[in-house]
Amino acid sequence: MEEKSIEEMMDESPEVKDDFPWKKPSKFYLFKRKVKHIIQKITRGFSDSDLWGLDYHLSELILPRLKAFRNYNQAGHPSRLKDENEWNDILDKMIYSFEYVLRDYGIEDDDWNDKESQEKKYKEYEEGMKLFIDFFSDLWD
Repeated sequence: MEEKSIEEMMDESPEVKDDFPWKKPSKFYLFKRKVKHIIQKITRGFSDSDLWGLDYHLSELILPRLKAFRNYNQAGHPSRLKDENEWNDILDKMIYSFEYVLRDYGIEDDDWNDKESQEKKYKEYEEGMKLFIDFFSDLWD
């Protein structure tokens, strides 16, 4: 008899299949899925649930590190910038962008239905993300 992994056994469960999304999943199914995700995190470092909103998950990882880097006693700034103040302004714009993602791209903001305000925030988000790309290799001390 061939031994099956826990993930294989869980996938064979008749509880709820992806082709019947309108059925409310049982507590047992939800428990099995939670266990499966825990096993995935232990064995491969991330679970399928991390992939459902990878932008959000990555922002959760990057934001606290970016804030710590900003507040860290840095030895300087990238040579293409004039001073440390300019570098800190750029880091602040990057931080804003990841905070914006964690606020569901502005949906959680009080002014979410103000089109002008949301467009302004989205432009600031885009600017911060472009700076993150441009200065990615400068995020070291």
